[in-house]
Amino acid sequence: MLLFAFSLTLVLAAAVVGLAATAKRASRREALCASGFLLPSLVYLGLFLAAPLAFSLYMAFHKWSIDAGAGSNPWVGLENFSSVFTGARSPYFWRALLNTALYTFLHVPASLAIALGVAIILNHLGRSRRFLQTIFFLPNLCLLAAVAVVWRWMYNPEIGLFNGLLRAFGVDARIGWLTSPKLIGGVLPLPLLSIVVMAIWMSFGVQAVIYLAGLRSIPQTYYDAARVDGANRWQTFRHVTIPLLKPTTLFLLVTSVIASFQVFTSIYVMVDETLLATHRADVLVYQIYDYAWISERNLGLASALSWILFLIVLSVTIVQFRLVGREVNY
Repeated sequence: MLLFAFSLTLVLAAAVVGLAATAKRASRREALCASGFLLPSLVYLGLFLAAPLAFSLYMAFHKWSIDAGAGSNPWVGLENFSSVFTGARSPYFWRALLNTALYTFLHVPASLAIALGVAIILNHLGRSRRFLQTIFFLPNLCLLAAVAVVWRWMYNPEIGLFNGLLRAFGVDARIGWLTSPKLIGGVLPLPLLSIVVMAIWMSFGVQAVIYLAGLRSIPQTYYDAARVDGANRWQTFRHVTIPLLKPTTLFLLVTSVIASFQVFTSIYVMVDETLLATHRADVLVYQIYDYAWISERNLGLASALSWILFLIVLSVTIVQFRLVGREVNY
């Protein structure tokens, strides 16, 4: 693998040098200088991005068992991909895909709506705005695993904060927020909903800061023109603020959906192991981990599922650009 990465790095470096050599003589020195600055980044991308991606694609077409000896990784073609959809464990895949979609559908719109509301409030504040920006941004700076541990304690059925608040209001609650196998509406696992709440708390702050930057970049002349035309606050928000925030919204929507499809740490740390073993509340990335290190111990199958996840995320991103991006004016 290292040899492949080194070879790929040499190829990338040769390509950069080749492009520099074909540049005009007057700008050749600038091109070579730029190539020198780009070379460390190319080495990094070659070693830690391109090489692992290529190797994972190679493993996806092999039965790459971590328990087998060296050289015991036979070529299986598309068998790993087909077994994800039609194999004995395919119901777990569809359940994980549904859970991932539900998590994304609940987390992303709610988080963006709260972030936009907070950004609008911050935009009308004075000196306290920067202090509140810092407060809202702080959860994004915390290590996710540490935050997940704290929230796991808050969800504890016996001594947790949420059940304690319910008991303070006279409700004798011992809700297993992270352990209950109950499906809300027959579809949504209660632990997944609990993690959505934590995810919204963690993400809306940084999204609000980005929305605030977008709001402050809108020229005041648009609002003055709307006021002259007799528009009220709702009409101004609908016809001025929302359209001019579409580039910001598109960016946050795409990045939030991608991050939601990659949720893993909070599931791994917070959800009860017994519940995960039944595949009632797992998601796609956790299932990749399960295929690789727990149930199947097959890196080839895990790699195949990783590339399936990549194609799903790519398709969803393209749809977002087609539906939302075509109406965006930069």
